[in-house]
Amino acid sequence: MREQAAKLRSSLNRRRFVQATGAAVLTAASWQRVLGANERIGIGLIGYGLIGQSHLADFKRQPDVDMVAVAEAHRARLEAAATAIGGNVARYGDFRKMLEDKNVDAVVISTPDHWHALQTMLACAAGKDVYVEKPLTVFVREGRWMVEVAKRYNRVVQAGTQQRSGP
Repeated sequence: MREQAAKLRSSLNRRRFVQATGAAVLTAASWQRVLGANERIGIGLIGYGLIGQSHLADFKRQPDVDMVAVAEAHRARLEAAATAIGGNVARYGDFRKMLEDKNVDAVVISTPDHWHALQTMLACAAGKDVYVEKPLTVFVREGRWMVEVAKRYNRVVQAGTQQRSGP
């Protein structure tokens, strides 16, 4: 256990720590390129319900983040998200198409619960780091698969754990 913790600590540098923890800002190291300290992180938002709206507001306040894409199956929500983001944001009715977008370094998943595991694994396989809302999975085996896929593709996956219990 201590050996694993030491290995994890040594693999984190300041930038990766800040990106993995600071206001849910994700790491920017994509498999295609490594961002420098002064570059911006391209975020793709998957799902624009109440939680997605909250995440969008949080990420828009981050100085080193660009919201570059949104994926939402519901057309009206897709357009609302694009309007809220502003600019030349890429719009996708199918999240899988967004995962092909080279401008997206990381994704924020705020879809219905049963999508979380699959979308996380596909994002990792596409070379994207992931911030995913709770619950991570519906079944324990999905969690194991997620860990395997994240390790295989050397991706960072962060789970949202805010407001885990009632008022």
